[in-house]
Amino acid sequence: MNRDFVPDWEHVPKREHVKHIYEQFPMGRNYPLNIVGFYVAKIRNQKGLSQAALATACEAAGWDISRETVAKIESGFRWVGDFEIVKLARVLQVPITELFPDKDIPFSELPQA
Repeated sequence: MNRDFVPDWEHVPKREHVKHIYEQFPMGRNYPLNIVGFYVAKIRNQKGLSQAALATACEAAGWDISRETVAKIESGFRWVGDFEIVKLARVLQVPITELFPDKDIPFSELPQA
């Protein structure tokens, strides 16, 4: 683990500028728990799938997930593990990179669910 890592806080949005985003997260969190949820929802909608259909497809691929969990992922209320990102990409039939923002987008400009 690199203990010399210092996050670039310059690109983190200040609470007063995005209060409407912060208010939606539970337990006093002021940030989403994942960054892939927005892209999962976008791709799912482009493919004409419902959240229930995506959950069913994930279950068929070996991941026990409910429609409610898909909704939490898409809205940023649930952390997403690396194996889950792989499953989502396979089920949605997209490269894993499609579930992440472009590398040049600063944190403050990431889309919010």
